[in-house]
Amino acid sequence: MPEKYAMDGIMYGTGTSTMSRTSTMTSVSSRIYHQAVSPLEVWIQGQWRRASAALDGDCLAVTLHDPEEADEASAAADDDAVRTVTVTKRPDQGLGVSVKGGAENAMPVIISRIFQGMAADRCGALRVGDAILTVNGEDVRGATHAAAVQLLKAPCAELVLEVQYLAEVTQHLRRAALLTDAADAETRLIPLQLCRLTRFYRCQEPLSLELYSPDLRRCCRLRCRDAGQAAGWFSTLGSTLSALTQQAVEATNERARDVLDDSPVLQMGWVSVRQAEQDQCVDSRPWEPRFAAITERELLLFARAPWTRDDWARPRTALPIAMTRLVRYRLSPPEAPPSAPITFTTRTGTQRGVASVQWRVGTPRELASWSRTVVLAAQAAVAQVDEIVFECRWRNCPVLLSMQHENGLTLRSAPGLARGKVLWHYSFDKLTDTWDDDRATVRLTFGDREIMELDMGASPKPFVFALHTCLSSKVERLATS
Repeated sequence: MPEKYAMDGIMYGTGTSTMSRTSTMTSVSSRIYHQAVSPLEVWIQGQWRRASAALDGDCLAVTLHDPEEADEASAAADDDAVRTVTVTKRPDQGLGVSVKGGAENAMPVIISRIFQGMAADRCGALRVGDAILTVNGEDVRGATHAAAVQLLKAPCAELVLEVQYLAEVTQHLRRAALLTDAADAETRLIPLQLCRLTRFYRCQEPLSLELYSPDLRRCCRLRCRDAGQAAGWFSTLGSTLSALTQQAVEATNERARDVLDDSPVLQMGWVSVRQAEQDQCVDSRPWEPRFAAITERELLLFARAPWTRDDWARPRTALPIAMTRLVRYRLSPPEAPPSAPITFTTRTGTQRGVASVQWRVGTPRELASWSRTVVLAAQAAVAQVDEIVFECRWRNCPVLLSMQHENGLTLRSAPGLARGKVLWHYSFDKLTDTWDDDRATVRLTFGDREIMELDMGASPKPFVFALHTCLSSKVERLATS
């Protein structure tokens, strides 16, 4: 398993879900390649640190460089000087250091990490790489690791330490201390499966990239040297994530298809959205990250990447794809800055009115892929079902209005639960006009004068949107035949 990586003070790993994607994914496809090591910066403990990164299969390998080379030069003059440091401890806190070494390791007891806000950090006189020589006058140069730790944990208000800085071990110890709580390795692998890649979400640095874990709780921020490197990394990581996501689609359709009512996932991945219901405007709503999935029947939005079958069964938003229309998209001009939005909007007819979703994606390719999937999935949904039936009233009587892709619109009487006789039937080529009042009423005009007015009992938008999708599907079929 790849090791965890400490970013923003939080362990960044694969999590503890009950159905790890790692166990369901096949090997990384041939579209994912190793990439040469690239120097950049990584955000750790509130500041940018020099690092290098490389793409290693389905992981991002990040190596931290020495973060305090300037301090090394200034400290070189007194590397061999023995210093006396007094540390005042609070009653409810310890010293606040981690140490390595000891007699059993044939090396001095050396401070390997200083914890922020603790006593050793507050005194300001200790450094990672300091060898501890004495503790309250007791010599620890020949002490075991356990004996030295016991002295450092002494229940006293002050500790007087004699220390000596060892430059030759400092670079390694500082890197290890920044990367993780207890590890000697200087390189960490960040699993990329179902991660979210974005720019200008929380970090507004023009050359930065943000890589979020699938549950959005952890973030790895990278800052590149120039615009070309930033664009290259964004493209490379995006392509890798796309290939991994396609493998996740295949795994999901094998393992969780029954949870999705036997409706396979056509496309999924991270987007930003803002939503509104009942014909409200979305433009003033805040952008929120969502993991989106389009199946043959529904448009699903999740607050985090669904790792388990139970997650797939509980989307934050579920909208019928047959009643969903792509209404507009906006592609930024070539001269626009990288932060310029690339968006498209979908509207779905529901019994409460129109649910609008504005989508924001990172590249024109994503725009084309998502918008095309929405359109084709909606058209296929109305074409593949036998019929879509709506309960309504005509001439103040309960009726059933059915929509069939090949046969058109049919109205039947509805005596109880059984379908009654056909009251009227029209093929789609006879339909010349539609109108609705946004509340319940639909008027259908057939030919020049045949007007049928129906009371849908709730918002007419599900019927209207399904009708328009059905008509566009038939036009598309005629255009390509």
